[in-house]
Amino acid sequence: MKYLGKRSSDYDPVVYTDLSDKEGKIKYAIITTELQDNDYLVQFDKSAGVTKKTLWSEIKSKIETFIRAAFKTTPLPLDSGGTGASTAAEARAAIGAGTSNFSGSYTDLSDKPTIPSKTSELQNDSGFLTQHQDISGKQDKATLEADVAAKGFTKNTGTYSKPAGGIPKTDLSDSVQASLGKADTALQSAPVTSVNGKTGEVSLGAADVGALSSAAGAVGTTNIGDSSVNIAKLASNAKYWDEEARTNDSDNPVTFYVTAAWGHIFNWAWGADQQFTFDLAEFNRITDSFWETVIYANNPFTLVLQNMPAVVETNKGTTSSAAEVRINVPQYKWIKLKKIIGTALILSGSYDLSMTYSGPDAPSGDLGNNGDVYVKYTAT
Repeated sequence: MKYLGKRSSDYDPVVYTDLSDKEGKIKYAIITTELQDNDYLVQFDKSAGVTKKTLWSEIKSKIETFIRAAFKTTPLPLDSGGTGASTAAEARAAIGAGTSNFSGSYTDLSDKPTIPSKTSELQNDSGFLTQHQDISGKQDKATLEADVAAKGFTKNTGTYSKPAGGIPKTDLSDSVQASLGKADTALQSAPVTSVNGKTGEVSLGAADVGALSSAAGAVGTTNIGDSSVNIAKLASNAKYWDEEARTNDSDNPVTFYVTAAWGHIFNWAWGADQQFTFDLAEFNRITDSFWETVIYANNPFTLVLQNMPAVVETNKGTTSSAAEVRINVPQYKWIKLKKIIGTALILSGSYDLSMTYSGPDAPSGDLGNNGDVYVKYTAT
């Protein structure tokens, strides 16, 4: 606002002071370079004698309306951001834009590529069929199975059907045919040259193979009758259990790891403080599925069973799967072990049975086991 006339504090001290404050505030107000639509400008309406404020958005709208009205008939020059033209052609010319009279039709184009209109004009580098193929005499897929069956063949269902006359060699794989050929060659080049040291037309007798001759009679009649095969000989030859002493030569405890040699043997345990160990891994490696043995305690010994799937003591009716089972076998008693592969080790015997001893003298301190009965009597 601009105020005319001389202001005097004497004339109107209130107005003078108010104007001076406003001028001071305007003088030191921050200058802004941006106006927002909700900003407003202050103006004095002289006709109404009042001060008003108008939003910048209203002022801007009136300015834009004025500009559009001013240049509606007069083109805006180039230096003011316009084209200075009143038509499209004049505008393109003014800004140096190209013009086009293309109709939009493909036929109006120049430098067009040549597009073949026939397949014969193309290069058939994939070998596609170019003419009708004669398939007369070819197998019809719809009648394939019936036609094959009519020839005496059966449908392949994943198994081989042997022909009535046998399997032809040509039906075998190449590797099988090659192996058969080698076998034929081997038979022709390496025939049997002798039998039991004899050649030519070989005839073997009982003596050649260690058998009794028919002239000597049957084993169950003549040979037993003339005592060439007697009961004692049969018993000796039919003996199943051999005997083996297991001992050490010192008084120190010695551990023997059971080996295959213990199987089907009647073992005698000799010597003091002996200990025999059965470990499952080594035990299974060296023993067969039907392994069994008997150990007789000529002297007391300890049996150690390690990592067995189960230890079954038939005398006690108990089963143990502990990592280690220790069994003490008293003097003059025995224990039998039977292997059930992958299942258990079966124990039986007199090692834990109560026994009765009798005699005119007191038994020795190492004789028997707890629970045994001792009967002493006086000889008369």
